[in-house]
Amino acid sequence: MRRAGTGLLLALAAGGCGKRGDPQPPYPRTPQAAAELHVAQRGNELEVSYVAPTLTTSGFALPMLEVEVLRAQGTGPLDKLAQRRWRDVQPGERVVERSPLPPPGGQSMRIDP
Repeated sequence: MRRAGTGLLLALAAGGCGKRGDPQPPYPRTPQAAAELHVAQRGNELEVSYVAPTLTTSGFALPMLEVEVLRAQGTGPLDKLAQRRWRDVQPGERVVERSPLPPPGGQSMRIDP
């Protein structure tokens, strides 16, 4: 009886082991590029619209996204000039961002999708 109990215990312990194989790296969570990117002037505002991605670059579904919006005027490094805003977006959601037009007189704007 004692041997049967020990054998059963070993069989249960061996059955609980994970699948053997080479370890796999975690899948990249980089979203695909935004789709349908449009920029338009609407009166005194600049309108940027896009559709948020639904998949990662490796084809996995995305959960709720946190999108960083950068807006900069003038020339120079974007990371130093940009005003940053964060926004929660559902995958596949159409997003519309509006902001005032830059002042006239040679100022330029750069949009990085």
